[in-house]
Amino acid sequence: MKAAESGLFFLCCLLVYVAPTMAIGATQGSLPLKRSILLSAVFAAFQTVLTLLGWGLSIWLEPLISALNIEHIKVYTLLILLTSMTAYMGFKVFYPEDFRETMQNTITIIKYAWLAVRWFIPVLIAGMVFGYSIHMSIVNVSLIFAGSFVMSLVGLVYGYWQGYKHTKIAYAAGGIILIALIAGQLYSTFQVTPMS
Repeated sequence: MKAAESGLFFLCCLLVYVAPTMAIGATQGSLPLKRSILLSAVFAAFQTVLTLLGWGLSIWLEPLISALNIEHIKVYTLLILLTSMTAYMGFKVFYPEDFRETMQNTITIIKYAWLAVRWFIPVLIAGMVFGYSIHMSIVNVSLIFAGSFVMSLVGLVYGYWQGYKHTKIAYAAGGIILIALIAGQLYSTFQVTPMS
């Protein structure tokens, strides 16, 4: 998987967080921009740490996977991870959460950080995909933080001003991108070269 494909995959993982961050924004009586920025920075920090844990897990598992001595084992592992995310996105499109917008107490930083931790599986999977596809650098870590920050901020602000809407679109977009990534991965791995 190339860096651009990994970036698209990370975008799909970020789309998973549109609904929960939007739900928080939709239930706040007051959500000043400074508070949204602070909450998003904390959220992004936790997301970055969880992504790095997934990346470290893939590096730790690499010798074990290589020891299996199966051709294309990394590709199979990558496809399993991509397919699991696609199935999750599809499930969320057809079985959305039953959410009622009611005003709640102001969200604390700890509760918002817990939101990032509670949804750790997609981010851990993203980190593992990164571990199998790109080398982690300070630039990539910065991009992970920035993407998580922006998605959290957009979810909070959109939820606050517009309410809890259009989550199916985010999940459907993520699912379509993931299907395209899976098809591209299958094609690039198993393409048959014509004999001359």
